[in-house]
Amino acid sequence: MEHTVRPILSRRSWLQHAAWITAAAAFPRMAATADQDVNSVMAKLSAYMAEARNRALPEKVVQERKHHILDTFAAMVSGSELLPGRLAIQFARSYGGQKIATVVASPILCGPIEAAFANGELAHSDETDDDFTTGGAHPGCAVVPAALASGDSSELAAHISCALWRWVTTSLCGP
Repeated sequence: MEHTVRPILSRRSWLQHAAWITAAAAFPRMAATADQDVNSVMAKLSAYMAEARNRALPEKVVQERKHHILDTFAAMVSGSELLPGRLAIQFARSYGGQKIATVVASPILCGPIEAAFANGELAHSDETDDDFTTGGAHPGCAVVPAALASGDSSELAAHISCALWRWVTTSLCGP
């Protein structure tokens, strides 16, 4: 078997190396351009989000929000009677934590993390929780329990939680 020695720098390898060198030289310029694009997008998004608190929500959004929150509370109450919900309540009761947050459909007070977990499980137990139809997500079983738990654990959030609860009871029972 004869061993053939290839030249170290062939025309093909020279062209390949030249292509890599050219690409590497252009990369910092491309990265800088991409960075400027991202910065402008982030600036627009940040400005939009900062101004959101000064804009009223469209009436359709307000109605949808009410339906999603009410639907989530109904799913929590319903889920408390099912095995996953009973296990979530048992978890919250046994795990404990600070006695500052409410587990829906039970007399249990526990820590906010345990309450958010248990209430989220209650909301999703029977698969009747809300559905964001265009995205296929179930935001209520994550958002409402977290908001409720944080409302129980801080004074400012407690006002939000009370307002939310007032809205729910008014929606169910009338003013």
